[in-house]
Amino acid sequence: NDHIEELGCTVAEELLQVHRSYLGLITELKEMDGVNGFSHITGGGMVGNTKRILPEGLALDINWDSWERPAVYKLIQ
Repeated sequence: NDHIEELGCTVAEELLQVHRSYLGLITELKEMDGVNGFSHITGGGMVGNTKRILPEGLALDINWDSWERPAVYKLIQ
C-alpha cells in the first residue's frame, strides 16, 4: 500500500495497469517474408519459450541491454 515515488503509485496499482498491445505490429510482421514464428513471453521464460520456435541449427542471441526495463521490475526483482 506504500506509494512508490519512481512509479507514481503503489506497486499493486502499477502491476494492474493496462499493458501495451503489440497486435498492430504483429499483424504487419506476420505478413513479411522470412517471419516464421513469434514467442509470447509472460512471466519470464524469454530464453526457453523462444528456443522452442527456432529451427534446428539456429541459436538464440539476446542483447539483454537493448531495452529499458520498467521501473516496477527493478523494484520487485
